[in-house]
Amino acid sequence: MPLRPLDANDIVKGVFATVRRYFGPLYLPLLAVVLGSTVLLSGCVYVAWKLVTRLHLHGERMTTGRVVDAALAAAVVVVPALFCAAFAYAVTTAVSITVLGHHAVLGQQPLTARQAWREARPHLWRTLGTQLLTVLVVIAVLLVSALPAVVLGVALHSGTAAAFGLLGLIPGSVGMVYVGGRLFFAAPVTVLEGMRPTDAMRRSWQLNRGAWWRTFGVMLLPGMVGRAATQVITGGGDTVAAQYAPPGLLTGTQSGLSLHLSAAGLVLPVSIIVLAIIAAAIIRAPLTPLTLGLLYIDRCIRKERLHITLVAAAGGAVSHAPFPLLPLPPKGPPPKLRREQAGPPGDGLPPYGNQQPARGRRMIGAGWVLRIVGTGVGLTGLQIFEHPRGAGCRPRTGAQSEQ
Repeated sequence: MPLRPLDANDIVKGVFATVRRYFGPLYLPLLAVVLGSTVLLSGCVYVAWKLVTRLHLHGERMTTGRVVDAALAAAVVVVPALFCAAFAYAVTTAVSITVLGHHAVLGQQPLTARQAWREARPHLWRTLGTQLLTVLVVIAVLLVSALPAVVLGVALHSGTAAAFGLLGLIPGSVGMVYVGGRLFFAAPVTVLEGMRPTDAMRRSWQLNRGAWWRTFGVMLLPGMVGRAATQVITGGGDTVAAQYAPPGLLTGTQSGLSLHLSAAGLVLPVSIIVLAIIAAAIIRAPLTPLTLGLLYIDRCIRKERLHITLVAAAGGAVSHAPFPLLPLPPKGPPPKLRREQAGPPGDGLPPYGNQQPARGRRMIGAGWVLRIVGTGVGLTGLQIFEHPRGAGCRPRTGAQSEQ
């Protein structure tokens, strides 16, 4: 990573260069969590299936007790699934930002997955707490905007008044996006500066002041490229699954025993689709944490002269982990960085003007091309899934059979 203020091109290239250089340390801990979660959720699905089969819901009246039992069976799967998803994302965030801040920024190549996990593990639970608290704050903003609708509905006993009060959800949604954008740096601050969740959120709010639009826009770029690339995987999975789908299932021409056999035959195609979705999610998982980590470092360079510490760390003059940052922010406003000059005179930084933003635009264009191709492959698979054996295997209508 260039030790100077970063533009969008530098951040996009830095994210994918980090993924390419530290592929094992980034993905092996996540794969371990995914495998463990798969075993756990398989057991939960088995327990939920046993609970559902005991209810005997076919042709019987639903009572309150049956509804409670059905909700309990659903909770057996949903609650562990939500926890596994949150835990997996916390592991990905902690490991990705640790690899980025302690190794990739300074160009330190040798790193194993065990070392990355050892360095990231102390920050895991704080990272999970920061993410959960951030989600709660964002949801609270939306709920507060819906409060007038509840008050109007209760006070006036009118559904129309409550519906009119729901218009407050429009500014509430805008506020939710704004607050979430201001808290983007909470996870990098938690991992790299070792702060508690509340302190990390407060510091993220301060760091992102005056840079909301830039942070929000740049944060989307690597995710768009990654999503476009992984759409080829999901589209290919849909196409392969369509080859093994029972014929005539979606057209509604099967019933009784044949429908039961078709439902049993869906196990393989559904498994293929699920595996493709999981593989795509795993590939995209480190992109957002790495992007937020680079944006955080860029903000610290611009506001707190972090590049001076990074240059010293790259030269071996200080510790390999230059975080936390300076003990106190420097007094006075930081010097304005011109495109011809990356920092104060004599700091030994490369000029800021030697950049090629056209490369970033080409990368984004390639990402959109991959996304379009993946969408086309998925649509083709859907058509094959709907008509797996062509027009010749369509069932005859009554008029055709009489002829």
